[in-house]
Amino acid sequence: MAPCMVTVNQDTVVQAAFSTCRGWCKEMLPASSVTSNLLGVGGTAPSNVMVVGESGAAFVWDGAIWKTVQLPPAAATKTLRAAAGKPAATVTYVAGDGGTILKWSSGGFTQVTNPSTANLRAIAIGNNTSPNTFFVGEMCIRDRYGALLRATRS
Repeated sequence: MAPCMVTVNQDTVVQAAFSTCRGWCKEMLPASSVTSNLLGVGGTAPSNVMVVGESGAAFVWDGAIWKTVQLPPAAATKTLRAAAGKPAATVTYVAGDGGTILKWSSGGFTQVTNPSTANLRAIAIGNNTSPNTFFVGEMCIRDRYGALLRATRS
């Protein structure tokens, strides 16, 4: 490994972080906040990644650290199963049980109203200027044979 050198010409704070990890590396989430299984991950950029899971678990990576995310009250105890964002965009969608769809933008969530009560499990976002966003889920009482939802604006 080559030596690391920094030249400083004024008062500067320098923080060095070293890792011996290569390939797949375990990430450290806020330790006291992870009390359930994590089920989905997605984002829009290397500095905007969302991880979601059981019991309303949600964390966002800002490029430096993982932060716990506050959910809307109606989603706070839902199992969240999927997260997806369009690359280079600013919106990440999260989907979960009971038809839960959340939109992450500008550092906060908003609840997305939709007709389904399915346990939503996956999200796909088109990659054109007006992308469709699709959500799929499993069978439940109202959606007898599964659910496929499409949002025509993102």
